[in-house]
Amino acid sequence: MKKITILLLIAILSITMLTGCSAKKEDLLVSAWQDYEKYIYDVTNTTGDDIGQLVYISERVTKKDTTIGTILVPSATGTKISYELEIYNNEDYIKSEMLFTSNTFNPQSVYKETLISGVLTETNANYNNSKYNYAITIDGIETSSGEIKCSSPYYDNEMVYYILRSLDMKGESFSFSVPSPLEEALQNRTVTYVATVMVNSNVGSVNCDKLTMTSNQMISGTPFNLYYSTEKLVASGDPLKNYEDKIIHSALIKMEEGDYIYTLKSLTVDRPQETE
Repeated sequence: MKKITILLLIAILSITMLTGCSAKKEDLLVSAWQDYEKYIYDVTNTTGDDIGQLVYISERVTKKDTTIGTILVPSATGTKISYELEIYNNEDYIKSEMLFTSNTFNPQSVYKETLISGVLTETNANYNNSKYNYAITIDGIETSSGEIKCSSPYYDNEMVYYILRSLDMKGESFSFSVPSPLEEALQNRTVTYVATVMVNSNVGSVNCDKLTMTSNQMISGTPFNLYYSTEKLVASGDPLKNYEDKIIHSALIKMEEGDYIYTLKSLTVDRPQETE
């Protein structure tokens, strides 16, 4: 009986020790998005003027040849993110595509293109063995290239919003690094939970967790305030789709980046029909 009691005590102590250890935030990531999601945001300035539109799309791919910018990734498996920011009063735009693994959240390939005041800048990059290799061209001429060594946890800038929607940040903070080819270095970022607030948008009034993101380097347009829904949203979609296939978890309802405010206008889970 004493032997059994001792064994039980050891087991209880072991469980207590294990549960007492706090897991790393990066180990708690959950890819809870649908196979396809399309978000459209109205972009305004701090005085309320409509200045543009942001379209943000995520799509799961499984062993599918996938194009990231001009690079073909054969038999890719993961989540492809693409977005395009259009400014109304001029021809300026920013668009990007990137691919990361949906289960381990490892960035793989990324392409970014900006047209600002008539200057076209393109960045092609890929990740391999914790190294970020990139090349930047301006108006078709390569101006810089290099390699940045990454330290865990690290993510690509284009996937940060998906990382944050994949965590329960209530009452907590999370630090990670992002390679910056323009600075030729890693940016260290920290995201902190601020409060749960009500946010008004075209999809209704939604309870959101407000997060603030800061950096040890200058991020253009700081500060960053992000508002993630704490409620399940029902996206628009084919009436024949199952209800569960329209549920959106932790949707990004609103972003504040310096003088720019992005507010969710619409949300759908219907893929565009492919033309023959």
